[in-house]
Amino acid sequence: MPNAPSLIFPGRNQNTFKAKRDRLLDKLFNKGIIDQTTLDLAKSEALPGKPQRLPQAANHLLNRSVKAGFAQKRIRTSIENELQLRLNELVEQNYLQLKQNEIHNLAILILDNKSNQVLAYVGNSKGSNNQHGYRVDIIDSKRSTGSLLKPFLYGLAWQDGLILPNSLLADIPTQFGGYAPKNFNKKYEGAVASEEALRKSLNVPAVRLLKDYGLERFYDQFQKFPVPSINKGANHYGLSIMLGGAEASLWEMCNVYKGMSGTLSGIVKSNYQYRTNAYQEPSWFLDSTIKVKKTDRNPDLKAGAIWQVVNCLQDLNRPGQEQGWENFTGSRKVAWKTGTSFGLRDAWSIGICPEYTIGVWVGNADGEGRPGLTGLSSAAPLMFQAFNLLPNSTWYEIPHDELVETIICSESGYLKGLHCNKTDTILAFENANRVKNCPYQISVQLNQEKIYRVNSSCYPVSKMQTESFMVLPPLMEWYYKKREPNYKPLPNWASDCKVNSSNPMEFISPESADQVLIPTELGGAKGRLVVKVAHNDPGAIIYWHLDDLFLSETKGNHSLELNPSLGKHIITLVDESGNTTQIKIEVIK
Repeated sequence: MPNAPSLIFPGRNQNTFKAKRDRLLDKLFNKGIIDQTTLDLAKSEALPGKPQRLPQAANHLLNRSVKAGFAQKRIRTSIENELQLRLNELVEQNYLQLKQNEIHNLAILILDNKSNQVLAYVGNSKGSNNQHGYRVDIIDSKRSTGSLLKPFLYGLAWQDGLILPNSLLADIPTQFGGYAPKNFNKKYEGAVASEEALRKSLNVPAVRLLKDYGLERFYDQFQKFPVPSINKGANHYGLSIMLGGAEASLWEMCNVYKGMSGTLSGIVKSNYQYRTNAYQEPSWFLDSTIKVKKTDRNPDLKAGAIWQVVNCLQDLNRPGQEQGWENFTGSRKVAWKTGTSFGLRDAWSIGICPEYTIGVWVGNADGEGRPGLTGLSSAAPLMFQAFNLLPNSTWYEIPHDELVETIICSESGYLKGLHCNKTDTILAFENANRVKNCPYQISVQLNQEKIYRVNSSCYPVSKMQTESFMVLPPLMEWYYKKREPNYKPLPNWASDCKVNSSNPMEFISPESADQVLIPTELGGAKGRLVVKVAHNDPGAIIYWHLDDLFLSETKGNHSLELNPSLGKHIITLVDESGNTTQIKIEVIK
């Protein structure tokens, strides 16, 4: 043993170290403890080299094991070494790209759905110079969930018979009290099928659906999923829970997506006997005698509804080089969902197939947001690269016993109504008969040339032509017909007809009972309030009044800048047919 270990030890000052060793051997020889042969052989041996570093292939999992109570114990993990090493390389390659945008942290988790074991665990990128919180295990950190809860809401809504996957949902400017959700692209589609709203991850339809489904009802249902981090009560999160108002870890979210996959996998072969351990927390131990904590939660989401969710999410447009995947023989099917938190702070992507679940988080451990940090552009590419490291996978069987053939209105996606001339037949969850009949198809009487609407006050009944129209509410129609050139608005009434119809006008912004803050512009001048209105007649003239004062008239583009004083006001609109609508606003400082 060297008596100067800070200066002489294996791997440092080898010449000095060798001389010291040889003097010790000579002393042993001179005292007769060893013979000449032993002396010569000992001196000819090479010095021990520098101690090798301990492997760091899954250092965050090592720390997790210590926290779990396995310090100073030898355990064998379920980690596949080759997969882990290749995944480490992928993470660092993606890190080198992301850090150019000052995005410094990413994590990825791969689960084996069949064995319920962890195959690979990268808690964070190594970073540069050991900075930017690289020691933080992101897999176990609570982060804003972004849009990751949307599939559960849509699945429950389809299962409970509130809507069908094809049912049109309103995608229009919306405000609930002081909360006004916006789509990521700041645009609106007017009306969109619910499965398309999920596929595009539109925020407004999701929040409106949550309102219709019931916030408390959804929260109570989601409490049955093993996500213990979301535990503060429905009123704490409010409607924003659907857009990232709640926090959970990558570990928890991968587990619930894996649970959906496990519930659907094998349901047909098991004769619809549901697994009790589908949502069991994954294990990273190869030794099956080491038990993980069992979950006492039993989600109500059935296989038929999960199949509808999976069928929707496997049809998403993939990023980058994954585009056009369906055109290649043997391409892997993956149902996947991205999430992006408010302020571009968290980017998620979680994908499932019957055999595997992969979850990715990208962002900054300190919570700093970055432009362009989204689930689609930042997290999804790494997720698909990781899937490409795995063996080919299968796909889910359709749980026909929980699905029924359902006749729907082709245009609205609701159950076929009395006036629906065009229909489709789809597979829907067995509660599909609870969905309401089409609310938008109406029967309209036209003149013989089918140019004008008529009624018995102005036209002979024997000459009337009956035709079916889909009629959306004015605000939905105003946005919808911009992107749907085939949408047929109702024909105008014949001039001599007596009409008693619903109001064709609707405010786009602001909404009723809004408190309006008019900011000061850069030059110091007072800003103006922009009011927008939708009318289902593109050529209508609208007359504008603020309180009792006439302001102006508009035609075509119904938008006007107002300059109201502080306090409460009434904005009144009257069109040329005498239809009237108004809203109350309060201008505040």
